[in-house]
Amino acid sequence: MRSPVDTQGQRRSAILDAADRLLREHGWQKTTIGDIAREAHVGVGTVYLEFENKDAIVEAVSAGRHTLVLRAMMDAATRPKATHAARLTGMMDARVETFLSLRLDGTHAQELMFCVCPGVKTAGQRFFEAQHALCTQVLHEGHRDGEFHLQDPTASAHAVLRAYATFSPPHLFAEETALIRPALAALHQLVLDGVLRRKARGR
Repeated sequence: MRSPVDTQGQRRSAILDAADRLLREHGWQKTTIGDIAREAHVGVGTVYLEFENKDAIVEAVSAGRHTLVLRAMMDAATRPKATHAARLTGMMDARVETFLSLRLDGTHAQELMFCVCPGVKTAGQRFFEAQHALCTQVLHEGHRDGEFHLQDPTASAHAVLRAYATFSPPHLFAEETALIRPALAALHQLVLDGVLRRKARGR
């Protein structure tokens, strides 16, 4: 016999899976709690047992999408035997590639990464904070090991992320795909010129 915790966890997952499908195909404005309940094969009351309102569901779904981006960044940032420069640029490459992949995952998939919905904005802010912490870690380790030369890794991480801001939704989604990767490679060079120690630049 299933425990209540397992049942509740499965119920929540079913609701989020259903919401994810509907939100990607129909958008957050047209998707209702009733639609989500029917898609998840549960009652409307059951949905409200798990989530306060639709915006809370949208936030959870958006957070899940942002988590996929963050995981890709973390994988690149922790590559064994890679230089810190390779970790930094690889992390940003993985970020862009995952964003581009997710935007194709449904007619309204882009809305789950960036839109005026409060839930998406909240999920996006949490993602920014998490990627800032990751970027700070990479820069700090590079500075510690003598590959980077930085006055303040935390402030530098903020500057780096601002530099890559145009490679984020919605700007990224409006750009011609063929132009994205060359522009990203050029930005990598500019950023590395700013953080590498002089002797590391000459390698």
